[in-house]
Amino acid sequence: DVHGVVRNLNLIAYIAGDFASGKGSVDPVIAAWLSEQKALDKVYLEEEEDWRREKRAAKNRQEQPKEPKLPIRCLTLNNTVANLAERLSNTEGKHAFSFTPEADTVAQKWKSAMCDFSVMLRQSYDGTRYAGYQLQENGVAVQQRLEEALAYVNRAPVRVFGCSRTDAGVHARGFCAHVDLDAPIPPKNLVRAMNARLPDDIRVLRAAFARPDFNARNDAKGKEYRYFVYQADILPPHLAPFWTFCHRPLDLAAMQDAAARFVGRHDFVSFAANPHRDLETTVRTIFAFTVRRSGPRYTFSVKGDGFLYKQVRSMVGFLLSVGKGNEKPAAVTELLTAAAPRTARVETAPGRGLFLWKVWYR
Repeated sequence: DVHGVVRNLNLIAYIAGDFASGKGSVDPVIAAWLSEQKALDKVYLEEEEDWRREKRAAKNRQEQPKEPKLPIRCLTLNNTVANLAERLSNTEGKHAFSFTPEADTVAQKWKSAMCDFSVMLRQSYDGTRYAGYQLQENGVAVQQRLEEALAYVNRAPVRVFGCSRTDAGVHARGFCAHVDLDAPIPPKNLVRAMNARLPDDIRVLRAAFARPDFNARNDAKGKEYRYFVYQADILPPHLAPFWTFCHRPLDLAAMQDAAARFVGRHDFVSFAANPHRDLETTVRTIFAFTVRRSGPRYTFSVKGDGFLYKQVRSMVGFLLSVGKGNEKPAAVTELLTAAAPRTARVETAPGRGLFLWKVWYR
């Protein structure tokens, strides 16, 4: 256990790797390390608590906390692993020793362990009651509820960094975020503790420790959004929060033709709301865009490396115009080629039918 009293030797097993034969014994080396570890444990914990105290005080003063000193225990473990390899190579039988790359950077890993504990959270939420994911001045956001639950669990305020900014009324099935906690909490315990304090329309599905520099937004390699449309004379009430209602018949083949024209790398400024925002580029890559029908239910699925503000809802809104016969599929190519600021010609589909479905990472 790299964050507290040694309870097992999983870390050494992870660093050292596997033995090619059963000859030799590591028991004396491990016994010596455990003895030294117990002697240093009190000193280490005192140093850790002092640094935690200084870090909390620095945060209250809105200052950057000082970089912690490399704990003595880090050097002890690093030297022990190196000695382990050397001694095993000299044991009777010369059995092989597999030394993993992690051993070379174990001291740095332990140093990182003294800093904030980075955790990735995978969430699902019903966005009907919220003003979007990101914190808002004029309404309650999903991020606000997550931070409130985490503050209780972490015993201190904590900022949640999301992979995207969903709009008001938009939902998520596989939203990802990262947080930096002040103390290590087993992922399963963290999930249970957060869900116990979250409202019923927000749930943390999974938590996992992440590398210290993990960023839920910048490290994302792709996202999938799905949009749901119900085409009939009447929309069943229980579907109203999650499906956009359309009473007019839709031409499936025409929408599929138009959707295929979005695939590829294009300038999507014509399909982005507020195109004058401070953006490095409005060029994005769409990997796939499909439209499927099952009875009165239409599912629009789009995958890409990233999306502009309201881009997905704008693309779906235009596809619905194509399906109703108001636009031709070739109009998609026309707008992408022109790459002109968006006009009223491109309608925005309502937020309630949209789900952030999945996020991919390296």
